[in-house]
Amino acid sequence: MTYVVAMQQGYLRPSNLRINNLRLMKAYNPAWLDALAVRRLAGWWRRKNWLTEEQLRQIEARYPAPFFTPNGFVRVGLFGFTAFFTLCATGLASLFVHPLLDSGGSAAFGVLYLLYGVGTGGALEYFIRRKHHYRSGIDDALLYFTLALGIGGLASLFWDAWGENVRWYCLLALPILIAGAIRYADRLVTALAYACLLTVVVLFGIRFGWGRWLLPFVGMAVSAGLYGMAKRGGNTNRTAPSYEGGAGEGQPFRYWAGCLWTVELLALLTFYLSGNYFTVREGHAALNDTTDYRQFSNPEIEAIEQRREAYYAEIGRLQTENDGLRADSLRGSQNQARIDANQQRIEANYRRRETLLYRDINTIRLAERERAAANVPLAGFFLGYTFLVPLLYLIAALRRRSRPVLWAGMLTLVLAALTYVRYFPPPSSAIAATAVGTLLIGLAYLSIRLLQKPAVEKRYRLTYRADEDDPSDEIRNAEAGLLAQTFSNRLPTPPDQGTQFGGGDFGGGGAGTRY
Repeated sequence: MTYVVAMQQGYLRPSNLRINNLRLMKAYNPAWLDALAVRRLAGWWRRKNWLTEEQLRQIEARYPAPFFTPNGFVRVGLFGFTAFFTLCATGLASLFVHPLLDSGGSAAFGVLYLLYGVGTGGALEYFIRRKHHYRSGIDDALLYFTLALGIGGLASLFWDAWGENVRWYCLLALPILIAGAIRYADRLVTALAYACLLTVVVLFGIRFGWGRWLLPFVGMAVSAGLYGMAKRGGNTNRTAPSYEGGAGEGQPFRYWAGCLWTVELLALLTFYLSGNYFTVREGHAALNDTTDYRQFSNPEIEAIEQRREAYYAEIGRLQTENDGLRADSLRGSQNQARIDANQQRIEANYRRRETLLYRDINTIRLAERERAAANVPLAGFFLGYTFLVPLLYLIAALRRRSRPVLWAGMLTLVLAALTYVRYFPPPSSAIAATAVGTLLIGLAYLSIRLLQKPAVEKRYRLTYRADEDDPSDEIRNAEAGLLAQTFSNRLPTPPDQGTQFGGGDFGGGGAGTRY
């Protein structure tokens, strides 16, 4: 009630809804983002006829969000134009310093890239702060160019010292990507930072013998830890009081709701892939592979080497004979026929030698690789893990009604099926595809019929009835309570269709049962 009274009296406005200790970490105005979420939710309520047109105009006037956010087609066009203009500008500038680049080496390129990154970063901040761009395509392109140029410039500066050591470049790029994801709350940058972190863990882990054996479990542990952190931040957004006491202190991570959702989904996928039988088996074979086929303890290698040496000797003998025939000038016309015949035999021996080198030995290498892959430790555990985890994901998604877990469950179920087909191929692909398709259609039909029953919807809060206009979770957390508490005295009570807006027993969210 403190918040409602303050809002009605005008003491608390969206411009004050910010967290002071996190303000410098946010490029976009968080108060405008809150207001934008409120306006989107109000528009959705208007389409449901839960608000009148006059009430919608009052809300839009009360919560201004002067962002420039075009539609998807315009955003793609502006992204392409910005990328093209940035490439042209950097290319034109490089023409003037071309002599310095030739003499300065990789360090000169690094300094130039960093200067370009500073320029695109300044342009990015200008368009955000002065022109109020938000997901317009221009700020997206400038953000990606800034990160790419910054990482590329620093990598060029350390190229002479690190060479082609990928793990150091990933370790260099990781804090830059994390800083970009924190400041601009971009989902793609968040995904790149997540992938970079896992790459660093893998590349440092394989440097040790024990790390190769424990790498699947290390991947599971890292994925579980990151999922727990993201889930905790997301739960803070969904369960904390809606701006209780002002300043939005109840939901400190709502600015990064999309990033946290991305980390949740990626962590679920990488947790599964860390123990997937195909990943573990092929990864084990690749890490224990060798580039020298002579190191394989296979009896066929010696026989193939002897045949190759015989072909070499035959080629040398024929070439020597041709040299002698060419030196005999008295019978040049008669010797030419023998020279041509010997040349054909030389070419045939070359082809046989190449065949032995690239086909037979490659076959042996693949056989040895398959043998190493088949000897993966704890194969039974990883095989059961491959098919059990997707089922656990789906069960957890239905019990908790979690969309990231549901998506991860469906994706990992497909990966489990592909893994099964890879190592246990069916006798007939056509029959297998028909059987699987029939099974999926039957499961879909039974699921639809089951979810259409009111008893199932009432007991498990699951339904087949879809809402194409349903707003995303990042809109329906604090903003739902904010809007409902402010205008609850004028809103019509929505029909009971199973839609939940928070802790209240009516259209208001977060009000509690004693409102």
